[in-house]
Amino acid sequence: MAKILLIDIGNTSVKWALLDANGVQAMFQQRYPQESDTTFFTEQWKKLEKPSNVIVSCVANEAIWSVLAAAVDELWNLNIKRVLAEGAGYGITNAYSKPAELGSDRWCALIGAYKQANSHIVVIDCGSAITIDVVNASGEHLGGYILPGISMMKKSLGIYTAQVDVESSGAQSDSLLPAKSTSECVNVAVNLAAVSLIDTVIKQQQEKNTHVQCLLTGGDADLIAKYLTAEYIKIPDLVIRGLAVVAESEQA
Repeated sequence: MAKILLIDIGNTSVKWALLDANGVQAMFQQRYPQESDTTFFTEQWKKLEKPSNVIVSCVANEAIWSVLAAAVDELWNLNIKRVLAEGAGYGITNAYSKPAELGSDRWCALIGAYKQANSHIVVIDCGSAITIDVVNASGEHLGGYILPGISMMKKSLGIYTAQVDVESSGAQSDSLLPAKSTSECVNVAVNLAAVSLIDTVIKQQQEKNTHVQCLLTGGDADLIAKYLTAEYIKIPDLVIRGLAVVAESEQA
């Protein structure tokens, strides 16, 4: 099997890994500047051997997508396959009436998670936004939830509440109990909001099915995981794993 470059472009960072006959190799991650040009991407990949294909999930703006496509063409004279959510595929049936409106990162995460667990799953991506999706054991996507991510919730307080000190709220509390300074009140509240939603969704699903697996990914996964009461499996490269399933299906 020739090497395939798998790329996951989120709102603030890009992750990538190579897929070969031995499976998905080590994943790399780098924050990208919002005013990126092709140089950013070519610098990351200039030492890579030319892949046979490049498969991408991209939820960033179209400017970033255009720059990425140009960089791949510049490096290897290759076109990119952009993965978009479908009505059904790879064992998953999409709950959205307009399937393509489901973010490609969520779609790929569902594909990767379902192949991993092959059971009733709750998939949680703790990134710029916190997304939660539920898939039953038959592969039916039951829908999901979207909440602003930890940083986004803090920034919204900083924008709209002049007297709330958000900038100094970088240190994380080890408790979700009431806090005694404004910055800690912010930390505890946003963490509790995220954790409470996740725990509630998992509990709802466990009431319907005794065997529910919770899969956790995203940049804030470690932060949120330490507060969860439910058992979970943390998979940092879950979107990449979904892209690998897509790639392998095309090779078959």
